[in-house]
Amino acid sequence: VIIDSTTSWYGPCRDIALVFAEYAKKFPGAILLKVDVDKLKDVAEAYNVEAMPTSLFSKGR
Repeated sequence: VIIDSTTSWYGPCRDIALVFAEYAKKFPGAILLKVDVDKLKDVAEAYNVEAMPTSLFSKGR
């Protein structure tokens, strides 16, 4: 699982969105999630996201 913590108004977040689109094509078995930190502040706080863009990776067993 790859989580992209992002905002709609910040340029680097828009740039990394292009990278995530490529990841989705390259890794079809991965789960890619986008979290808009302006809309989901509680999720950002739960994962200690303090800067954008922030990518979080989690590997299940």
